[in-house]
Amino acid sequence: MKKLLIFFITLNYWIFATYQFQIKNSVYAYNAENTHFNETRTTLTYFGNILQPEILILPNKKIKFTVGIGLFIPFDQEFKTAKYFPVIQTQLKFNKLLLNLGSLDSDHNFPTTVINDIAKTVDSIRIINNNRYQISRGRYEYGFQLKWLEKMFFGELYMNWQLKDTINHKERFDAGLINTIDFFSVPLYFAFHYWHNGGHENPHTISITENYVGVIGLRNKTFNILYHYSLFLPDRDGNSSLNFSGQGLYFDYLFNIGIVTIQPIGWVSDTYLNKNNKYFSAEGEPFYSRPFYLGLNIILNIPVTDNFILLLKFKNGTFQADINEKYNLKMIRYDQMIKFNFKYKF
Repeated sequence: MKKLLIFFITLNYWIFATYQFQIKNSVYAYNAENTHFNETRTTLTYFGNILQPEILILPNKKIKFTVGIGLFIPFDQEFKTAKYFPVIQTQLKFNKLLLNLGSLDSDHNFPTTVINDIAKTVDSIRIINNNRYQISRGRYEYGFQLKWLEKMFFGELYMNWQLKDTINHKERFDAGLINTIDFFSVPLYFAFHYWHNGGHENPHTISITENYVGVIGLRNKTFNILYHYSLFLPDRDGNSSLNFSGQGLYFDYLFNIGIVTIQPIGWVSDTYLNKNNKYFSAEGEPFYSRPFYLGLNIILNIPVTDNFILLLKFKNGTFQADINEKYNLKMIRYDQMIKFNFKYKF
C-alpha cells in the first residue's frame, strides 16, 4: 500500500508539472587570420550550424529538468562529420543558489585572456599546447556547477569534463571559481582557473600537463582592469625545467555609437622585466601569451525580431611576438564573425 501511494504521488507530481519546448539555432561563420606564428592559428575558419531542441520540465519553482540534443553541422576543412551532443541538466534552486548537474551553462564570467570567447560559438576549439595540436573546450560542457546570484555578490564554482581527442585513454578537465563583489558600486573581481590534461595508462604518450591562472581586479559589463598570474607545467611528473610562469595587465572598455559597440583592448606582460617569464592560459586567446597586444574590436548586435538576432564582430589587433624581435607588419590579427541566433519557446 505504501509503494502504491508513493507511485501515485510521483505520477501526480509529473502530470501537473509544467512542460516547455524550445529550439535554439545558431548559424555562424568565424574566420581568424594571422601570418606570424602558428600558435595564433595561421588561418582558421569555422563555418557551421548548431540546432538545439530542448524539453524543459518544471515540477515546481525549485526544480528544472532539461533534456535535449545539440546537433552540430560543420562546413569547414577540419571537421567534416556532423556531431551530436546530449543536453541533460538537472537544476536545483535554493533561494539565491543554483546547482546544475550534467550539462553546464557555459557562460562563465572569464575574460578572453583565460577562456577564448569563441568557445561559446563552436563545438570544439583547436589549440596548440606543448608542440601538439589538441582539441579543447567548446560550446558543450558537462559536470557540476554551483552559482550564487546575490545582486552584490555573484559568481560560480564549476568542474567541466572535456572530450577526449586521442586513441589513448586520458582525462582532460578544467575547474573554475569566479566571483564579483559590488563594493559600493566598485565591481571587485576574482577568478581562478585550473586546467588538467593527463592520462591513466602507464606508460602514456601524453605528459600530464597542468595550467593555473589567477585573475584579480575590476570587471563589469563596461570595462576591465585585471591583473593576471599563470603557472604552466608542461610535464608535471617529469622535466620540471620546462615549467614557466608569468604575469600580465589587461584592460578594455566598451562604448556605444548607435548600434555599434567599440572595444579598445590593451595587454602587457612581465616578459619585458624578465625574458624567462611568460603568461599562458591553455584555453585563452593565444595573443595574450605574448608580451604585448593592442586591439580594437567592433561589434554590431542587431535584434531583427524578438527571437532573431544578427551579430557581426570584427576583432583587430597588433602584438609583439617576442621581445627580441623587431616589430613588423606581420604582427597583426584580423578575425571576423557573422552569426545568426534564433531562439523560440513553444
